[in-house]
Amino acid sequence: MRFQDELAAFRARHPDIDSAEIVALDLNGVPRGKLVPLALLDKLAEGGMKMPASNPALDIFSNDVYETGLMTQNGDPDGVCTAVPGTLGPMLWADPLAAQVQVTIGLPEGGPAPYDPRNVLARQVARAAAMGTRLCEVIPGTVLTSRIWKPRPASRMKSTRPQTLQSTARKAARASS
Repeated sequence: MRFQDELAAFRARHPDIDSAEIVALDLNGVPRGKLVPLALLDKLAEGGMKMPASNPALDIFSNDVYETGLMTQNGDPDGVCTAVPGTLGPMLWADPLAAQVQVTIGLPEGGPAPYDPRNVLARQVARAAAMGTRLCEVIPGTVLTSRIWKPRPASRMKSTRPQTLQSTARKAARASS
């Protein structure tokens, strides 16, 4: 479904909502974004909504990481936001009611930003598929969690039982007797 169609259906279902959070996740999983009037989502649907291209590459303290090369002495260039399909929804806990939509941030000159977390994950899934491995199923959400598990041979497995002072003392007593 195109975002324009998703937006029209959302407006029909939720005529009382008049603002929306535009959210992009950074490489640390921190949501970054802005609150806009719902009417501006038309701009998002047309590819005209902008956010700083460096948003996905901020450090955990929201500081620019100059080593990324994304900032200039005059500031951050704007990246183009693209809505993630299926993420437009009401925030029923918000007062007043608002919508939320997740976005990816593209390069200012066009195309996907290689440092956007969703693009990083998509590349890794594609690499795994090329090797004949199904890495994971990607489901849109605000929590980007994945776990890669590779079974180890039994000879290399370590005990996952937590060490306690009592078990350590028993081992030491057995060793000394």
